[in-house]
Amino acid sequence: MIMTPFAHKYQKIFYILSLAVILLSAAVCLVCYFLGVSPTDFIRPCIFNQLTGYYCPGCGGTRAVISLLHLNIIQSFIYHPFVPYVAIIAAIFIVSYTVSLISKGKIGYFKLRPIYFYISIALIMINFVVKNILIYNGIWVA
Repeated sequence: MIMTPFAHKYQKIFYILSLAVILLSAAVCLVCYFLGVSPTDFIRPCIFNQLTGYYCPGCGGTRAVISLLHLNIIQSFIYHPFVPYVAIIAAIFIVSYTVSLISKGKIGYFKLRPIYFYISIALIMINFVVKNILIYNGIWVA
């Protein structure tokens, strides 16, 4: 079953939001660099993990982003598969949409479809279940 893409106006909104997130992230990194601090200095421990001893669905995301920024895609995937998946989909979308804008629509762009979002939710849930099963059995070492 092929899912139809989201409407063009939503593709455009996602494109604008994606560029805004990239620019804001770059600005934060530059400010932190010039101030001599690490963005991770401001991150607090996971409350869910502290209270229960188990990972929450988002645990590992920050480490995955840091690994991805160091171009260690495999390690990023191990920490949290959602992060490299979204980064790849977003990169393909942003580049193709930009090319489409530059060519004034003569070249099409990679259209976002609901299935990509369903896959991301599945990755989050699978990561949550697998890591916690491994913790319960004493196998996972974070």
